[in-house]
Amino acid sequence: MTRKWFGWKGKILRIDLSKKKISYQQLPEEWCRRFIGCRGINSKLLYDEVQRNTDPFQPENKLIIGTGPLEGTPLGMGRISVTTKSPRGTIAEGGLGEILVQN
Repeated sequence: MTRKWFGWKGKILRIDLSKKKISYQQLPEEWCRRFIGCRGINSKLLYDEVQRNTDPFQPENKLIIGTGPLEGTPLGMGRISVTTKSPRGTIAEGGLGEILVQN
């Protein structure tokens, strides 16, 4: 069953800085079930697209920024995850987000 996605949902934006090229790709719906959230999908992309012997400081490494599954909804959490291959040869991941303070 194919579901209609709205807004940014269901898309991967790819930006190649060395070629100055921007493209879009459909996010496989199966990934949304298997790799819930931005950390899971970011890790899947890194695992599939960055070779084990890639130097972390070379253009072949990727900097992947993803938003969580609730972004763009009324429940949006204001969180993103940034993932890349670290100089130690492992996955480096960091999260950013807003803190809402109500008076």
